[in-house]
Amino acid sequence: MADISRMEKENPWWRGADSIDSDEKIVQWAKSAARYDPPLRARMEYDFEPDNTVVYTLRGPRQTGKTTLVKLQIRDLLSGGVCPWNIFYYSFDLVQTLESMARTIEEYLKMSDKTRDKQRRTYLFLDELTSVTEWQRGIKWLVDVGDLRHCTVLVTGSRAIDILRGADALPGRRGRISGPHDHILYPMSFAEFVRLRDGDVAKFLDGQGFFRPGFKKTMFANMTCGRKTEMQEILHDRFGDRLDSYFREYLVCGGTPQVVGYMIARGQIPGHLFDRYVEGFRADWNANERDKLSRFGSAICNNLCSAVSWNNLNDQVKLGSWQKAEEYTFLLKHTSLISVVQRYAERDNKTMPHKNKKIYFNDPFYFHIFNRLPDMAEPFPATKKFLESDADRGRLVENVVAGHLVRWAFDNVENQQRFSPDNCIGYWRGSSGRETDFVLFNVAESAVPIEVKYSRHVRDADLRGLDDFLDVTGTKTGIALSQNELAFGDRRALVPVSLFLMGV
Repeated sequence: MADISRMEKENPWWRGADSIDSDEKIVQWAKSAARYDPPLRARMEYDFEPDNTVVYTLRGPRQTGKTTLVKLQIRDLLSGGVCPWNIFYYSFDLVQTLESMARTIEEYLKMSDKTRDKQRRTYLFLDELTSVTEWQRGIKWLVDVGDLRHCTVLVTGSRAIDILRGADALPGRRGRISGPHDHILYPMSFAEFVRLRDGDVAKFLDGQGFFRPGFKKTMFANMTCGRKTEMQEILHDRFGDRLDSYFREYLVCGGTPQVVGYMIARGQIPGHLFDRYVEGFRADWNANERDKLSRFGSAICNNLCSAVSWNNLNDQVKLGSWQKAEEYTFLLKHTSLISVVQRYAERDNKTMPHKNKKIYFNDPFYFHIFNRLPDMAEPFPATKKFLESDADRGRLVENVVAGHLVRWAFDNVENQQRFSPDNCIGYWRGSSGRETDFVLFNVAESAVPIEVKYSRHVRDADLRGLDDFLDVTGTKTGIALSQNELAFGDRRALVPVSLFLMGV
């Protein structure tokens, strides 16, 4: 039998809608110096016609705010007049079996049968459901027997592979919606960080409709064609110094809401917060391999921005085989901590998996965590010291650009469920050995080469790899990212990194 007392504890609004204000996640969010409400939440629709059962998935790294997003949505539903008994939240992290999972949902539907408003939709928020093996079979059965009619279901999880395999096993049972069924909650982007950090900039951006769907895509398209926009000039001229300052801060704390909150309130990140995230990551790792995975993450830090093979990584960490290096990369990738960028073949317009690859962290804070694991030095001072080096800071800037390009590509591909960076982001190396840091393909009219040079003055000699790509492929315009220069020429758009990141 399902644990009724736990269900009642996890759904205190059944006793009264105002109880949501006392929820731990809502209280923490209200007290935080970084009250981040993800724009993703506004893009997810919850109300549909009665015969349309809709099943969403939400994945993302641990402690990026998935549960907080859910609780904010529940609060909005309650304030909008939804009957409290029409809302069910349950964390399945302690549920072991498929049978227990299905029984828990059935028990809720049974006990609320006489109290739910049958004229309104029912909303089920199934947190960390992917910890239950073959969770999709339970959802499929509940849909097929009609128990989830007139329901919107949101399934969350930290491991992408568990989410996607489960979603694949629900053909024809996901519901009819205009947008995607599958979503990723990354740490906040640099533009979202700035919006949260500076009320003046936020007011200007919101007044311009900056965060409306399609606005940034148009801004990015103009850059790829070598056209400077009025928005870029205003941001650069009026807010350029602020953006650069916030970007240096973002390099330290990244975009995880809780970490950002500490940075804003205290000007530093306490050591216990680093430890908490390390333990959160390790929860997805096999207990016998946690030390090796920590060292493997540190090896990725040491090779940041360099092309490596599985053999290279195996030799550095002594894993026992190159297959183990590939397996560990797969695990970190599918817990959304890293992205892998393959070498791009311009003739075939695709990447080459057999060639050396580059591995980037999806948030700078993740890099800082793994970078300090080998010696466990005092983390925040070590992070600040790392960024004092121009070379190290430049590598981390390239890492941030990579993470933002992955997000941009995901938002703009046609099939988000099948999204992989391999299909739209690569790095390029010409016959001379010179490289272009990134090439975006299959998400714009033509391939878009991007070179990162985080320095005050970018010389022509610094961009030979970019020029080589333009010559070989016939691409008209490339994008070079500087520290603070904004200039548009016949073949290059030279854009400050902080300004570029505002548009992706």
